[in-house]
Amino acid sequence: MEQIVVRGIAERLLFEAPDSDYRVFRLHDEADDATYTVTGHGTKPLVGDRLEVKGHWVQHKRYGRQFAADGWSRIIPESVDGIERFLGSGAVKGMGPALAHRVVAAFGKDTMAVLEKDPQRLLEVEGIGPKKLAVITESFYEEKQVNDIAYDLEQHGVAGRYASRLLQKYGDDVHYVLTEEPYRMIAEIDGIGFKTADQIALAYGMDRQDPQRLSAGLT
Repeated sequence: MEQIVVRGIAERLLFEAPDSDYRVFRLHDEADDATYTVTGHGTKPLVGDRLEVKGHWVQHKRYGRQFAADGWSRIIPESVDGIERFLGSGAVKGMGPALAHRVVAAFGKDTMAVLEKDPQRLLEVEGIGPKKLAVITESFYEEKQVNDIAYDLEQHGVAGRYASRLLQKYGDDVHYVLTEEPYRMIAEIDGIGFKTADQIALAYGMDRQDPQRLSAGLT
């Protein structure tokens, strides 16, 4: 089945499984100006998130036409309004809608660059002191890491939904594990078995005859 890519704004979370990362949410498609239901496994979308979603259309017996996602990743916004929605959505800890408005009013389209490269400038904004700055910068860094890992996985043909679990387990060693010791994920990451680990390993350049692969396959 051919994979389709759509982009849109997350509007409402409809369902969240208590024991997995399965979610159902509404997405407003920017290209078609239409709103529809997306189902799949991935990181929790926040209201206002701009997402790129990969998957295909299905016809549910009860709920009708839905977009069954293979995965999704957050797109860092570029417009002033988009940046304000993103920062005020809860994606960055320590920053609500009012503070997001003040930050964007201060830095405009340069806001994301300030957060990433010169976060100390946030101290210029009313309501941000050293403690809040530490919370904001740490949260933003984690959010960016997850998004970068998800994008990297997607570029290798692997579902980006594993990004948060990989980052939580391996931290800055994620790339090393993906490229050098991918089969350890079978024992260490919930939801990753040999099939998924093998897909990741081959996507990141593992030789099919590598002893690691043969050993993991036999196990």
